[in-house]
Amino acid sequence: MDQEAQTGPAGSEIYAPTALRNSLSDHLGPRGLRPVRAVQRILAVDVGGARPLQLPRGAAGLRVERTCFLASARVVEIVDSVYCCDVHDIVDALGPSVETVGGAA
Repeated sequence: MDQEAQTGPAGSEIYAPTALRNSLSDHLGPRGLRPVRAVQRILAVDVGGARPLQLPRGAAGLRVERTCFLASARVVEIVDSVYCCDVHDIVDALGPSVETVGGAA
């Protein structure tokens, strides 16, 4: 998606670099674009040798791939991230009402 604002139903702005303050779902919800379903895959990966991470070969990591969908089955979010296992934890909160767990939502 380019840096220009994109529009959704009735011309609602759904993307602008300065529009997001916290949660993407909180930003999209009032515009009628809150994701209702997601498919997430978490894989163990070798992150060693990845230049930005500056880790030795064989270093363990987690790759998170997530695709979120609207009720219409249209994709509204795609995530592809890699995390170092020794410095991150991942908390998945599933469902329309998310409780905070250990300070993370």
